[in-house]
Formats: sequence, structure tokens, C-alpha cells
Amino acid sequence: MRKGLILALAVICMVGISSVAFGQVSGSVHDLTTLAGVTEICAVCHSPHDSGTNRAANGPLWNHDLSTLTFNMYSSDTAGAEATPSAPGGTSRLCLGCHDGVTALEAFGGGTGSTVVTGNKKIPNLNGTNGNLQGTHPISIAYVASKTGLKSAPSTDLIGNAPIDSVLVNGNVECSTCHDVHDDPVEALGAYLLRADNANSALCLSCHIK
Repeated sequence: MRKGLILALAVICMVGISSVAFGQVSGSVHDLTTLAGVTEICAVCHSPHDSGTNRAANGPLWNHDLSTLTFNMYSSDTAGAEATPSAPGGTSRLCLGCHDGVTALEAFGGGTGSTVVTGNKKIPNLNGTNGNLQGTHPISIAYVASKTGLKSAPSTDLIGNAPIDSVLVNGNVECSTCHDVHDDPVEALGAYLLRADNANSALCLSCHIK
């Protein structure tokens, strides 16, 4: 019985390691261990034992506060017939917990702080009183492969090295569709965690046909 349990745990550990092996947070712009009192890279965003009320419901063992801004979402006739979401969903609302320029980076695990994201790492137009996302690529909106102007084979068409389907969240375009939050494969190019270099709009053209 004991040997079987040890074997099962070993298998689980190997599966877990293989599933995150492609992400390298250490040394990336999301390595926030330089913040006062932070010694664990993952703890800023994730907690293995759910340190707060309903934090597990917010995301993958989510440990960071969410933004309290009321967001004004992108809306345009070019978006097609898809309904404009009333608020960010999926992983995007997790990203906005830091990139809203209001919520403190240290606001995790029940803690507080005063360090906020500024400059080009803050979503433009978020001014601390409202969440104007109308000047930003739409998020939490369905990727409709049949729509004119979009790549029609998301299971094989790639963003960087990943199929489009694999970086959608429940079929929706989110921040993590274009940004690899756990790794920056082209960080040396100043690419802001983009999944591919956007020289000549290459990242945009991964999905859009122009």
C-alpha cells in the first residue's frame, strides 16, 4: 500500500513538472521576488493551499487580489456578431489585478502594499478611477474561426509555437492568448512577454488575415 502511494505521488509530480516545464518565471519580468518579504516566486500569484476566501474560484489557486475597477470594454462593428462582454473574464481579470495600475503588487495572500505597475507595463487609459479598455485589443471575446479576416484553422494555425486553440480560454481571446505569462521567449527584444516577435506585425498576423 505504502509503495503504491509513493509511486502514485511520483507520477503526479512528474506530470506536474512536465506541464510547467515550458514556463520559466525565474529571472523573467514576472519574477517579483525582489518585493519586500517575498521569497517564493509563485506565491505572488498562486497558493497551493488557498490562503483566502474563495481565492480558488478566481483562477488556478489564485492568491492575488483582483482589480476593483469597473471596466469599459472594447466595442466595435468590426468585432462581428459576438456579444461584447460586460467585464473581463478568464485569465484577463487575473492579469488586471496588477496591470490596472491601481492594485498593489504586494496585495497577495491577504497582504497589502503600495507598489503599483506604471508606465508601459500598465494598461493604457486606466487612470485609477475607471477601467477604460476601449483603446485596447478586445479581450474575453470569442474567436470565431469562420469569420472573414481570421485564420480558419485554429487547431493548426500557430501563435509563436502554440496552436491558436491552445491559447484561447474557453474559446475566448484573453491577455494570455498573446502573452505568455510564465515565460518571455523573446524578452531580449523587449517584447513584453509576447508569444512571438511582432516585427512586421507577425504576432497580429498569427490570427488576422490582412
